[in-house]
Amino acid sequence: MDTKLESQANEKIVVQTERFGELTANVSDLVRFTLPILGFEHATRFLLIQHKDDSPFLWLQSVDDGDLAFVLTQPKLFGIPYTLTIPDHAIDALEIQHPGDVEIYTLVSIPDDAPTAMTANLMGPVVIHCKTRLAAQIILDSTRFSTKTPLFQSASAEADLQWLTQNPNANQSEQAQQAISQAISKV
Repeated sequence: MDTKLESQANEKIVVQTERFGELTANVSDLVRFTLPILGFEHATRFLLIQHKDDSPFLWLQSVDDGDLAFVLTQPKLFGIPYTLTIPDHAIDALEIQHPGDVEIYTLVSIPDDAPTAMTANLMGPVVIHCKTRLAAQIILDSTRFSTKTPLFQSASAEADLQWLTQNPNANQSEQAQQAISQAISKV
């Protein structure tokens, strides 16, 4: 292994966050935004943190601003068909060689008073290159997408989500998958 890469892989970063307290991570685990999140241009380095085992959500925690964290998901996990064309400028910025190099996420908005009314921003997806850890928020100019696409579109799906959030110690590997599957089939 290249000495510089080995050094970077072993180098640690410590960040104090509002949501997670003190985090220690390898520098090589950082996601670096070459095209920053709109309105948050000051924050370009992030960590991806799994919300819970078997959860469809991730946290995108800023390393540059410990108070800044976003919730991400993949629309396909909620049965939302979502295909897009990544613009050439983003392909270049992320050094994408093959379509399989990237994962597509969407930012999630969760209303304080109605968490089951959460929405996904399909117009401004976050694209992360899995190998280089480069990332970008791309703004699509398509009228096919909305910035507030509901993740749950029926009362029954909302009930399934409520069950998931009220039973954090349940056998989630089987029960969570069943509840998510039921929610997806009803969307």
